[in-house]
Amino acid sequence: MKRAFLLFPLALVLASCGGRNRNPSEFLKWSMDRYKSLKTFKANGRWQMVAGEHVEEPRRRFLVYAAPNRFKVVSLDPRGAPFISVSDGKSQAEYSLDPQFTPIAEKAPPSLADAKTPFIEHILYGGSLLYQMFRGREGFDKVVDEKKGNVTFGDRQLLPNKEPAREVKFYAVGPYGNVRMLINERTGLLYRIQYDGKPMREEFLASERAKAMSAKDKETLAKQRYTEVFDEVFANVKHEDKEFVATVPPDILEAAARANPGPLFEGKPAPDIVVRAIDGKEVHVKDFRGKKVLIDFWATWCVPCQVTLPHTAQLAKTHGKDVVVLAITSEDPKIVRAFLKSKKLDLPVYIDKGAKAWDVFKVASLPSFILIDEKGVVQTYLPGYNEERMHEALQKAGLES
Repeated sequence: MKRAFLLFPLALVLASCGGRNRNPSEFLKWSMDRYKSLKTFKANGRWQMVAGEHVEEPRRRFLVYAAPNRFKVVSLDPRGAPFISVSDGKSQAEYSLDPQFTPIAEKAPPSLADAKTPFIEHILYGGSLLYQMFRGREGFDKVVDEKKGNVTFGDRQLLPNKEPAREVKFYAVGPYGNVRMLINERTGLLYRIQYDGKPMREEFLASERAKAMSAKDKETLAKQRYTEVFDEVFANVKHEDKEFVATVPPDILEAAARANPGPLFEGKPAPDIVVRAIDGKEVHVKDFRGKKVLIDFWATWCVPCQVTLPHTAQLAKTHGKDVVVLAITSEDPKIVRAFLKSKKLDLPVYIDKGAKAWDVFKVASLPSFILIDEKGVVQTYLPGYNEERMHEALQKAGLES
């Protein structure tokens, strides 16, 4: 009886300690398991970039989540314009008041951690390593790149509510680079993520746009650091279904339609353009009469393009006998080759020197897709990536069931 009496309070002590008695990797995995166990979650926070002496104004961010794949992510730029990504569990919509961003509508991902849309993926808009925490410890290798080092502990700190928190440090998978996470030792919930975005920075410095940067600007870029602070977090709280409305508002669709050059081309003969294969061979689009042609205008620095290029590569691989795929960029071939290698992409890339083909087709947003039939007539002109419209266009062309 005495032994049982001693063990019972010891169990209580261990439970109250939460993650205190764990090694760094186990502490992080314990936190991930905590997120995986949640039925609902809300977070109100802010995102901020610091580059040397330059401190950017914080952007407000909000997340509402219901397991496994209903969510709403709202990110406000300093002017208050929202970037919104929302899933009702069946469909996902993504849009902004900024007219340069084309609305997106597609099938909902199986989970928030699996969302691959541009706003959710890009750290400057709504991207966050927080989403990967919902995988639980099974997704540890999608959070930590152990080839770059082990998880280690940082400082112990007190949160604003006076609860103890512990920092973990590691090199993350994806665009985040070196990361410091502040985790509540009692609840396992995150309150801060800091990262240097090293992979994203290196990718940008290898791009065409970086060539025009001064040495001073590059030095400032190297000092960039990003911080997400979650001022309020709520676990397993009530939510309303109306929070997850995965529909692009009519006014956003109307604005996008007005900026869409598609009506100028659809149903009309496609103008001829001349591009060069990445090996230097000159190609005329008119040479492909009698075959369907899909043109994908893209760039290495375009975040949405990084989401859609694998779709284009798969289409070329699956339907290469039925359609000629032209993935067209105006960038330097060396930069393009390095990009394709780093992303492990195999697709037919063509170089549009001077962006002449872009001008002919009045490309205003990236990516932009143009589907031309066997007679050389433009069937579909799709600025931005809309999974539903793309599926309809490919289905109509007999390229997808």
